[in-house]
Amino acid sequence: MSCLPDEPKISPSKYFVGHTDPLTCVALFPDSKMMISGSYDRRIRLWDIGSGQASGEFLRGHKVSVNVVAVSPDGTMFVSGGGDGRILIWNAT
Repeated sequence: MSCLPDEPKISPSKYFVGHTDPLTCVALFPDSKMMISGSYDRRIRLWDIGSGQASGEFLRGHKVSVNVVAVSPDGTMFVSGGGDGRILIWNAT
């Protein structure tokens, strides 16, 4: 007999697929309607969380992997940092 509580049965509510190489980073926008992802494929992708679909085309700007993404508190811009040593600022509106 075990005194440990049962593990909660939590499972993903949506799956997002769209990069060609492994993901390196993901961040939610403040309103939780959008998220952004970066990958070893050197691309950034915006996602509509409600539909589970990518919004538009890939964003390109790094010569090697995208290692970090972060969204501004007001959701109007985001930054990305890559293995190429570059930090890029993007307009999200």
